[in-house]
Amino acid sequence: MDDLEIEKNGITTLIESWNNDNIVLALEILKGNPDLTKVVKEHYKEVLKVVFSRVTLDDFINFPQRLAGQIRANKPIPKLKIIENVLPLVPISRLSLTAMQIKFVPWYVYKMPQLIELDLSSNNIKVVSPEIKQLNNLEVLNLNYNLLQELPQEIGSLEKLEKLQLDFNYIEVIPENFGKLKNLQWLCLEANKIELLPKSLSELSALYWLSIEKTPLGDRYNIKSGTYLNSSDELFRKLLA
Repeated sequence: MDDLEIEKNGITTLIESWNNDNIVLALEILKGNPDLTKVVKEHYKEVLKVVFSRVTLDDFINFPQRLAGQIRANKPIPKLKIIENVLPLVPISRLSLTAMQIKFVPWYVYKMPQLIELDLSSNNIKVVSPEIKQLNNLEVLNLNYNLLQELPQEIGSLEKLEKLQLDFNYIEVIPENFGKLKNLQWLCLEANKIELLPKSLSELSALYWLSIEKTPLGDRYNIKSGTYLNSSDELFRKLLA
């Protein structure tokens, strides 16, 4: 077996063990084959040294779990290609980075398509990257209490999204393609600068909670705090006229 084949087998073994969470089996395979163990160690050694101060064989097997701890603690994650490849395997489906005083969505968040819920509320975020479209399993996205002035069209491609929270920002326009969010049930837009809603929102048959109080549009229709609309309301249809 040549060196390239050994390296390929070693990395494949490691990745498959992460996917299957079969740590005992992976340890046995690696311990029983010193060539594979050596390749895995060499391949990930430099990355692990950057992320963790001490490196052991278990670190290679438990790398996604340890990386998950770093992410949950909002510790800086080096932007290395190898880590980017590991991020989709990190065992996190719900991630909260609320009240961290961050100005940008951390780069690694966009590399985690396994996320179902993402809470970025109470920060200083001004921009959401079009890369948000990569989080195609998101069901809940919370961006309340930030500094957003606009939204990327790509949010409209998150077909599984059920709850979108955008209260207390500076948003003026809701993208037309938000009408593609067929599973959207909650759309929270309180305290923004919205004057119009796109007609495409009439396609949101699942929507039963729309909040637009404390916006120019809400003030025009005298919508007070605690007034929530759904797609079947006559007033909702007027808002889209």
